[in-house]
Amino acid sequence: MHPKVAPDVIFGQGDEGFQPLVDYDESGNGGKSCLAHWDYRDPGGLLCLVEELRLLYIEYQKKLVEKVDDARLKFEISTVLAKEV
Repeated sequence: MHPKVAPDVIFGQGDEGFQPLVDYDESGNGGKSCLAHWDYRDPGGLLCLVEELRLLYIEYQKKLVEKVDDARLKFEISTVLAKEV
């Protein structure tokens, strides 16, 4: 690993459908990604990347929950997300 190169991010086996960089680029937001402007000298760069991936992962999980027809699950997720705001 070279310190000037952005870090690799690997997700678990259950998250094959989560392709944040591909999805982000296809939506036209790829240029706004922290990775698109990676600067190894920026002390906040890694934090920016983690926060960005976290938000994208939450959106991904919300889309998965929307596909499930379970009122209780949807309620629980909405409660958790409301507490984060």
